[in-house]
Amino acid sequence: MKHTIIPIVALALLAVSCSNNNQPKLDFTDPTVGEYDSLNIVDTNDAGGPSTVIYYSGNSDIFRQYYSDHSLRAEGTVTNGLREGRWVFYFPDGNIQAEGNYVGGKEDGPYRIYRENGAPYYIGQYTMGVRSGIWEIYDQDGNLVTTQDFGTPNP
Repeated sequence: MKHTIIPIVALALLAVSCSNNNQPKLDFTDPTVGEYDSLNIVDTNDAGGPSTVIYYSGNSDIFRQYYSDHSLRAEGTVTNGLREGRWVFYFPDGNIQAEGNYVGGKEDGPYRIYRENGAPYYIGQYTMGVRSGIWEIYDQDGNLVTTQDFGTPNP
């Protein structure tokens, strides 16, 4: 009996000593993501929690970044390594900081940037990564202060 216990204890100690405590916690789940095939925790925060997570789902991957308290920092889809579709960025309190559309990794379409109090800051349009059309700039209270015309970008 004594000879049987020693190898078991030795194996248990070896397994514990060989484990890598620097690995991200893989028990993280985000119930708001929906269905996905697998996930990859790209990096972690100082507390060891996930900071950037990619949820693989068919051809489009769901990309999410989190604050250290696990609240959402940014979300959108990535196709072939580039931002695609609607992306939303959040303040730590959950209010939207910015939102816009991406095509091939470039801003394309309406884009809105907000202040922490929820008031608009800038509202405008992008055409394949270039500001275009009329952009509106607002004060701290959400009142329109000025506009700037960026015209039509050259093709």
